[in-house]
Amino acid sequence: MTVVKNGKAVKTFASRTEYLNENKAYELLRGTGLAPRLLYSFDGCIERSLADGPLLSDLITENAADAPELMRLFGLFCDWYNAFKEKTGLALGKVRFESFVLGDEGLVCTDFDYCRAGFTEKDLASAAAQLYIRQQPFSAQSLTLAKLFMLCASEKIKYDPEALYQRIAPVLRAECKEAGIAYDAVEGEYLSVVCCMAGLVLAGGRYPVSSATKGLMSAPERFVSVTEEGADVPGGFEPVMTQHSADDSSGRVAEVLKKASQPWTLVLSTNMPEIPAVLTRALLCAEKDEAEAVMVEAGGKVRDFPVLLRTKAAAYDLEYGSENGKKTMTGALSRRPVKIVKLESLEVQAPTKEV
Repeated sequence: MTVVKNGKAVKTFASRTEYLNENKAYELLRGTGLAPRLLYSFDGCIERSLADGPLLSDLITENAADAPELMRLFGLFCDWYNAFKEKTGLALGKVRFESFVLGDEGLVCTDFDYCRAGFTEKDLASAAAQLYIRQQPFSAQSLTLAKLFMLCASEKIKYDPEALYQRIAPVLRAECKEAGIAYDAVEGEYLSVVCCMAGLVLAGGRYPVSSATKGLMSAPERFVSVTEEGADVPGGFEPVMTQHSADDSSGRVAEVLKKASQPWTLVLSTNMPEIPAVLTRALLCAEKDEAEAVMVEAGGKVRDFPVLLRTKAAAYDLEYGSENGKKTMTGALSRRPVKIVKLESLEVQAPTKEV
């Protein structure tokens, strides 16, 4: 419990472990400006200076529709987090944006109850989970917040994408339980893949690619595979000049997958209609088990695109397929474990069945 008196914040702890965690963090951060000044600490009680300024959680809520400002705010958090890790070598344990105050000298954190030796990936999972359930749980706006946060974190913070993918669903489950929100395993898988996904567009020359990129702009990694100099490459995407021909999809995709570090890659092509958001969700939420890919069956035919690939495994098999004459996605993956999302057509607004 924290109370303010005599111009100081006084916090008492029911748990000695949480008191020791917070005390250690304040000691390690003394003089850094990353936390308020520690004034007194003894026997389960900590006194600190007041932190003046708006809460980071309030600023996120106020700017929920302003992507550039959100990226700035998330950037401030990421810069604070990197400095915190450098000074302490610890993890926050739980990320609570309401514990951060933006003052004149920058961002400061006021609570370190769960601070201990731990993993960056768990902290990032906690932050993404908090954003996904904080206002309207599992809503499109909440997902956008989580996606923008991970976009910023992927550029500023070092972490293992595979380890993050494994942590997000369990952390989201725990956050939902603490918040009294019913956990949905589908939402856990969805958030996990969205936050740990590369985006790849098969441009194939000078085709316009803008319509194909909309669902990929907030992926942590974004690539365009091109076969000609001067291809139309949208901002925010890394062009990959391929040595494979335009009709060798498996070889071209394999080349890009070798550059991606995210566990999953969503692959689109510019010579297909813009896929509706509900189809993207169906691909990302499909039960994957040991599947190497999630593909779409539309009008009774399995399509090459869109396709969600398990990055490392698919890179090997697509390259092998290309070298052995199987130059389409369906051909190269024909003997691999694949999940299918069935649709009446690519233009329908919802999947009819998942198998």
